[in-house]
Formats: sequence, structure tokens, C-alpha cells
Amino acid sequence: MRNYIKAEGIRTRVISVLLLVLLTMCLCVSCGKGGSMDLTVEVSTDGAGSDTPATPEPTPEPEDPMRARVIVIAGQSNAVGATQYSPIRKNHGDDVYKKYRKGYENVKIAFYCEPGGADGANSNTNVKYKSKTELTTDEIFDKVTFGQSWHTTFFGPEVGMADYLGTNYPDTSFYIVKVAKGDVSIPSHWQPGGACYEKLKETLDLCLKALESDGYHPQIMSFCWMQGENDASNDDLTAAYADNLAGVAEQFRKDYAAYAPSKGIPFVDAGISSYWKNYEQINAIKKSFSESSDINYYFDTMAEGLTYDQEPTPVDPYHFDSDSMLKLGSLFAEYTVKAVNP
Repeated sequence: MRNYIKAEGIRTRVISVLLLVLLTMCLCVSCGKGGSMDLTVEVSTDGAGSDTPATPEPTPEPEDPMRARVIVIAGQSNAVGATQYSPIRKNHGDDVYKKYRKGYENVKIAFYCEPGGADGANSNTNVKYKSKTELTTDEIFDKVTFGQSWHTTFFGPEVGMADYLGTNYPDTSFYIVKVAKGDVSIPSHWQPGGACYEKLKETLDLCLKALESDGYHPQIMSFCWMQGENDASNDDLTAAYADNLAGVAEQFRKDYAAYAPSKGIPFVDAGISSYWKNYEQINAIKKSFSESSDINYYFDTMAEGLTYDQEPTPVDPYHFDSDSMLKLGSLFAEYTVKAVNP
């Protein structure tokens, strides 16, 4: 009897040891090099029984209820807007015309525009540059409408941009800052120290200060660039355009890094029309620059169907037609949203 009990005890201990070894082997298989447990869930993804590790959804950044979404429009005359808006009523009827004229409550603009010619001549703006008091957001921004160009009979890409944003994001506020001048190249006006770049900084600084004084936290969603026509008209300027274009983007990002989204300020660039001498070279440079960074974007205006030779009479080949100007603004807005989803 004693021998039987002893044998049973030995067998029990052997079984316990074997179970302990087996458990240890299972733990070793389940653990990584650092010793942490692998909790990846194996799930079927193709319906045929194949298993692949589950991919967790990215964690979005926490939303800031006081974020002010700022969009910059800069460049030359097609950014200024030298397109007549009167054909819109004829092309689309009174209701559409009135919608654009009325604007959207959630899309505002501060602008400074000049035609080509003498610096400062015939400029048009809604910004109180010489105000002796600190400007508020309501004092510096107006609703987007027609006539926010160098001449009140014209309009620019801001109208199509406001329509896109106001229609798709009616509960989100946007603040457009537009500074542009006709008939300018990058070296003449848009390099650091140039008249246009300095005017943009002056205007944008006033806008950012006004937003901040009202408790907002401004973020620059994009820098929308409609320029290159003058540079395409000159072989030397065309040859230098790659370096000059990169310089504009680099300087702006450096100057306003404090207002950048997490990945940096997106640079959204539009191609120039086929009217201009070296348009293919300029657009190829723009496209190449867009491919140098995942926060650079480019769209081909000709491939998108924009026209410059349908209106008015006589035709103005330098500037996009009214429907094309609306689409230009809509594309800028679409790419801005793609870059930084509001």
C-alpha cells in the first residue's frame, strides 16, 4: 500500500513538471523579444479563410473648438481675379448669381489686390491697414462676394472656394486672406523683400492678430498659388522658375511655421493656361515641385477643362472665363481639404 501511494506521488509530480514545461513553451511562443504579450487579433479579410493581422484605425488629433482655419491665395492677375462676373447670370440664371453674390456666413475674406502697372496704383482692399485701434475679426473680414478684386466688376477664385466650402462644410468657419497683383514675376515682386510678399505678410499678420485677439487659434490650412504667367513669357525667368518657386514656398513656411498644421503648411499650385509662351515648361516645374513633398499639390488647369477664350467679347486671353474662375476656386478648396481635412 505504501509503495502504491509513493508511486502515485511520483507520477503526480512528473505530470506537474510536464504541465509546467508545456506552459512555459506556450508562453515563449506567445512572447516577443521584449517579453511583451502579442495581442494582435487574427481576422479573416477576404472571405476565403485567410487570416491577416488587424490594422488599428489611426487616432485623430484632438479637435480644437477655437481653431480658425486660414487659407491664403497669392499670385498674379488670375489670383487677383480679372474675370467679369456678369456672364454668370446669363450662364446660370438669377438664383445661382444671387447665391454667389450673397455669399456664405462661414467663409470670410480679407483681401488686397492690384492691377498690373505702378505699385499701389488703383489698389482695392477691405483691410484697414492704418487703423489706430486693434482690429477685431469682424472688422477685418467680410463675407466672400463679387468685386473683391482690383475692380468691382471682377471676381477671383475666392468665390468658387467659398461655394465649395460653404456647401460642404456649412458648420465650419474659414478665413481667406488674398494678396495678389497683376503682371508680376517671382523675382520682381514675390521673393523675400519683394512688394507683393511684404504686402502679404503685412496683411496676414493683421488677420492673424485679429483672430488671436478674439481668442481664436489660427491655423494656415494652405497656401494657394496662382502665378507663373509672366515667368512663362521670358526664357530666363522660365529657366529660373524651379528655384524661385521653391524659394517662395520655403520662405512662407519658415515665416509662418507657428501657424502650420502638424505636417507643415500645404502648398497648392495651379497650372497656367496654354496661352502663355513657355506654359508647358512652367507647368512641368510646378508638377515636379508638387512631387518633391507630400504637402505640395498641383492641378493642371487645362486638363481640368478651364478655358480663357470664350468670353467676354472681345475675348480676354490673359484671364480665365467666368465658369473657369469658379472652378479654379473650387479646385483650390478641394485640394486644401485633401491636404488638411477640416
